[in-house]
Amino acid sequence: MTGSIIGPAQRLQAWLAVLPRSRKRLLMVAADVVCIPAALFTALWLKQGTAPNADGPEPWLYLAALCTTLPVFIKLGLYRAVMRFVGSKVVGMVLAGVSVSVLVLGVINELFSSEALPWETF
Repeated sequence: MTGSIIGPAQRLQAWLAVLPRSRKRLLMVAADVVCIPAALFTALWLKQGTAPNADGPEPWLYLAALCTTLPVFIKLGLYRAVMRFVGSKVVGMVLAGVSVSVLVLGVINELFSSEALPWETF
């Protein structure tokens, strides 16, 4: 009886394994749509010492983060690479994608924000 019990993690793994590649990529993009703004929110909170205000100078940065990061990840082939293998090449691609996104977001912040956030935030 113990061999027939499948835990939630194993069921999820089995479900993901049979999904077509296009659906897996869509899931990864959807995860990034949630995680990228969450990471920015956390960075702002840690830098400022308080939760970011919805009416402060940075709410538009969440959209800018998505609009800059997702195309960079797609152009670098990150979603395609993760599907095939996870190794040192993928780590380098993630590092390159995140670096480009951070630089672009920092420049956008400097150019378009009346109260630009410090570069250390990014």
